Amino acid sequence: MQQREELEQLTRNWMVENKDRLTSRVVVTIPVVVHIVWRSPEENLTDAQIQSQLEVLNRDFRAKNTEISTVPTIFKPAIADVEIEFCLARRTPDGRATTGITRTPTNVTNVATHFTPFIGEGLRTICYTDFGGQDAWDTKQYLNIWVGKFGANILGQADFPTIAKPAEDGIRLDPRAFGTINVNPPYHLGRTLTHEIGHYFNLFHPWGTMDENLTCTNDDGIADTPRQSATFRNQCPTHPQLLCGTASMFMNFMNYTNDACLAMFTKGQKERMLAALYGSRGGLLSSQACQPILTGTTQLFKDKRVQILGNPTAGQLSLQASADLQERVDLQLINSQGQIVVQDRWHTSTIYTKSVSTFSPGIYFLILKNDYFYLYEKIVISR
Repeated sequence: MQQREELEQLTRNWMVENKDRLTSRVVVTIPVVVHIVWRSPEENLTDAQIQSQLEVLNRDFRAKNTEISTVPTIFKPAIADVEIEFCLARRTPDGRATTGITRTPTNVTNVATHFTPFIGEGLRTICYTDFGGQDAWDTKQYLNIWVGKFGANILGQADFPTIAKPAEDGIRLDPRAFGTINVNPPYHLGRTLTHEIGHYFNLFHPWGTMDENLTCTNDDGIADTPRQSATFRNQCPTHPQLLCGTASMFMNFMNYTNDACLAMFTKGQKERMLAALYGSRGGLLSSQACQPILTGTTQLFKDKRVQILGNPTAGQLSLQASADLQERVDLQLINSQGQIVVQDRWHTSTIYTKSVSTFSPGIYFLILKNDYFYLYEKIVISR
């Protein structure tokens, strides 16, 4: 396929010209929109389950998952912090505030694998509101993840860069393998999406592109992932598994190994993913969708009508409003990964206090809003 050949040439060129990117230590945050397309109530996943999946991604792509400690000594030098994080989008394409989640009921059976009956190549039903799915948000600015029922034993599919129709570009995942809440083993720890995002950023399986031809003659084109002639589907092997003359990296996220036994991306895989991110997926870098919407009412902080009593703070978030501000507001504290860590109501006639002594140090975003105003300020929690 010409598109594939052109993508491979661009990937090789970028890796040759940008070796410094691997040591620049710049963490990129990718805006995600999750489209829940559900037919039965159990497919309409909760916000908590969606959040659990984002937490998995942010551990796996930063090499902060607990399974890292199980990687055999021979492979530890290859472990990569990919330096990619993910947030649920906080702005829609037209600039409105959002949770980064859409919910669409459908009457289509196995909507994730259903195609419209057009002449020639049909359209993926799940990706179009008119056919019982949900239209994509700008696929250059957002990672679109559609969650809907697959048939048979398929759990997920992803589009490689430049290959899919723009309106369908993204990832489709079965609710049976999304997040870590109410999900059954062995694919119950959110690694199906970790794996599919690898494809989205142009990673192949370790055995190469030919799933039906598992021989040692094919590979993924990456030097630090050993060749292998097995997928390890439904397996949790013990090291070493000797294939193709060497120990297999069955714990690599691009295998089909059980979730509990997956642990790592490699430095070579990181390089290839960054080539996609800074190349054909480059629109994600300019997206503002992870940033909260700011309005002129932030002036309320500047003129001290709302004061943060201690910022940075180590133990307690405290807010006080001036006497002329008599409002009941919704309050959220959001961490740098886009996770809501405090959600509360406050009447500004009282002093608001909330313990944050157990929160990780770092930058948080305080949002106050009601029907009349929307306030935003950074909070630093220190130790």
